[in-house]
Amino acid sequence: MCGISGIIETNKKVQIDKKYQIEQVNKTMSHRGPDSRGCWIDNKNRVGFGHCRLSIIDLSDSANQPMISENGRFVITFNGEIYNFEKLKNDLAKYLNVKGINSDTKILLEYISVFGINKTLKKIEGMYAFGLWDKIEKNLILINDRAGIKPIYWCYLNNIFFFASELAGFKKIFNNLQIDSDSLSNYLRHGYIPAPWTIFKNVRKFQPASFLNFSSTNQITTKQYWDFDEKKEEYKFSEKKIIDSTENILKQAVSNCMISDVQVASFLSGGIDSSLITALMNEFSSSKVKTFTIGFQDKNYDESIYSKKISKHLKTDHNEMIISSKDLLNVIPKISEIYSEPFADSSQIPTFILSQYTSKSVKVALSGD
Repeated sequence: MCGISGIIETNKKVQIDKKYQIEQVNKTMSHRGPDSRGCWIDNKNRVGFGHCRLSIIDLSDSANQPMISENGRFVITFNGEIYNFEKLKNDLAKYLNVKGINSDTKILLEYISVFGINKTLKKIEGMYAFGLWDKIEKNLILINDRAGIKPIYWCYLNNIFFFASELAGFKKIFNNLQIDSDSLSNYLRHGYIPAPWTIFKNVRKFQPASFLNFSSTNQITTKQYWDFDEKKEEYKFSEKKIIDSTENILKQAVSNCMISDVQVASFLSGGIDSSLITALMNEFSSSKVKTFTIGFQDKNYDESIYSKKISKHLKTDHNEMIISSKDLLNVIPKISEIYSEPFADSSQIPTFILSQYTSKSVKVALSGD
């Protein structure tokens, strides 16, 4: 995952130091992207983008962000992965010299330049959240993926429009954020704060398949650009066809998620989901799949025995960490730094410990959910 951010100031009587502020926001998100930090500023149009990069596809500096299109019109800050970027690259080859371009972000940016944002959204497959600045129209577009996997938070307050991957950066931009009592009630009712609300007043988070436009006249328009309910007539199949096609769909999904220039591992709990994904990964990997699991000293909660059995059967390179109640308690004071806002999923602590343990060896791990 990467960290993205952007700022537009609309009070022409005051000029804030956007470079400094974006750099401060980048610091709050450095854990999302430790490989490089980028900052792009256009003082004339009072706009700036930030980026913290976790390099997965195209590890070279040429894929660092924010990134400007070849025609100079668009600037992008992107988080996620475009799975079908090679196919998009072939489409682009009729219009541009794409030889040597290995970055999915670069392909996405040039695809938008050539075909426009609407056609691009119909073509791309992946998990993503990005900000796009149009130098000609002088407007900002924010978009996330159809499932809402990648986060975007945004706010327009005190003549400043700001967006970021996490809420922590908002505290660097706005010094008067307040807890939203309605959101707090939602949290106590549901155990989480549903989109579009957040724990802070005036700050919103994207719902799945969201499209936001901040125009040159400071107008904000939002829409949902894709809705399964509208498309479900296209997906009416017989039960037999659904059952027969499930394996191929899963294989395609796992294969897509393994497109990477770094090693891809698996979180293996021993349950059905993670065991199935790990088994399919074995089909696409030329080397032993690295699997990671955590177990508990308290045998009432320990499932590591099952992951060991699955690992032995699949012949994976298995890695295991046994944790104590003390390890769990040590994470609790860090929770507010790890997560943008409160939610009551009890797995958040072991998930963090597992991620921390796995990150010492690999950058990417698939999980079953």
